[in-house]
Amino acid sequence: ETFIPEHQRDFSASRRLRIWSTACSTGEEPYSLAITLHKAMGSSLKSWDSRILATDLDTDVLDKGKKGIYKNDRIKDLPREVSKQWFKKGAGENENYVKVDPSLADLITFKQLNLLHEWPVKGPFDVIMCRNVLIYFDKQTQKELVKRFTQLLRPGGLLILGHSESIAKSFGDLILRGHTIFEKQ
Repeated sequence: ETFIPEHQRDFSASRRLRIWSTACSTGEEPYSLAITLHKAMGSSLKSWDSRILATDLDTDVLDKGKKGIYKNDRIKDLPREVSKQWFKKGAGENENYVKVDPSLADLITFKQLNLLHEWPVKGPFDVIMCRNVLIYFDKQTQKELVKRFTQLLRPGGLLILGHSESIAKSFGDLILRGHTIFEKQ
């Protein structure tokens, strides 16, 4: 409601949008982000260079994400219009499964990445999602990861953490914009 319209206004010349979903597991977050982009940007999304990088350490979960096939119960809590528009129901032996719409998958690149090693990614990113990951690391590692994320964000870009995670209210170049949303200055 706020970020996408602001981004469209401020970056109408470059028409570029980059989002990184770290630790994306089986892909629900990046596909949700793709749905959000389609809903928020509408037909203008086609004229934008928009990409979602989806990374995880586990290649098995990345393979599931790439396929975009989920059991029906994974989308049962979605609004009916969302599940109907963005997921195709399986038939026959696949009747208990759904597949994401190809237009969602077209926005996403799945890659293996270990957050503790070198990151073969380039910025700047407009949004970095690192939800419910930092809790698995000690405080020093958390600080190092947040610093590295911040370096890859453009000024005004957002770092979004999980609700169970916290970092200092002001962390270097980051200021709190929401409960777990930080904006790079």
